[in-house]
Order: sequence, then C-alpha cells, then structure tokens
Amino acid sequence: MNENFLRKQIITYMGNKRKFVTIISKIVDDVKQELNGKDLVLAD
Repeated sequence: MNENFLRKQIITYMGNKRKFVTIISKIVDDVKQELNGKDLVLAD
C-alpha cells in the first residue's frame, strides 16, 4: 500500500474529528448529568 495515502487519510480523519469536539463535549456532559454525574469510560 502507498504509505503517503494512508498518512494523508489519517490526518484528514483527525482534522474532521476536531470540528466535533465542542458538540461531543456537550453531549457527554448531558449524558453524565442524566447518569447523576457518574464518570464515563470511553474508547476511540
């Protein structure tokens, strides 16, 4: 496989995720509130 292609795809993928950090943070806060403040364990 072309390593340049893989690296470019990963950088694009990471950049796209950054756009959603604020939205995801708000959703996580809402879920935590619904769970009475319990910590969440998440994996990417």
